[in-house]
Amino acid sequence: TTLFRSLFFLSGSSAFALPKSTNFKSNPNSQTILKADQIDGDQVNNSVVASGNVEVARDSSVVYADQVTYDKNGATIRAIGHVRVKNFEIGNMLASRAEVKDDFSKGSFFDSGIFFTDGSYLKATRIDREDEMTSTLYDPIFSICPNPEISKNNESAGKTRDFASLKASKMVIDRKEGKIKGKVS
Repeated sequence: TTLFRSLFFLSGSSAFALPKSTNFKSNPNSQTILKADQIDGDQVNNSVVASGNVEVARDSSVVYADQVTYDKNGATIRAIGHVRVKNFEIGNMLASRAEVKDDFSKGSFFDSGIFFTDGSYLKATRIDREDEMTSTLYDPIFSICPNPEISKNNESAGKTRDFASLKASKMVIDRKEGKIKGKVS
């Protein structure tokens, strides 16, 4: 039963999406569902490793990865391999790996991109979610124009010339203020 209880490890706000949303409030009593081809628990190290077609779902978000490790002592989730966060309000986030707090309050995504439902996108070498309202992107490219091709297939982002893109060395997205601030080095 220890393994079973540890599978419901995510709580709090589950969306890593950046735009401000008033339509959805995360339910703190929502359960997090973990599915995978294989799930192994380690009571000595107080951890759970899920591998193969991993899917973690909560509220309006689903996280997919090749492997997810939950470290209960450090309250940290590590996802590696084809990491994808699907948020039904905003769109998708793709990353090579991610490290987040188990309550999803903070996290880092590496070699990442956020793809909005209209086909506009943000790509960055790293995205840090500082808190629910603030995210910092490093070496970002922000394609501000909607693109139906990218909306259908996120993998095509950056492969064709975008009508308008913004580049910076660092970008901070403040959802509370509704502002994006960039710094060019």
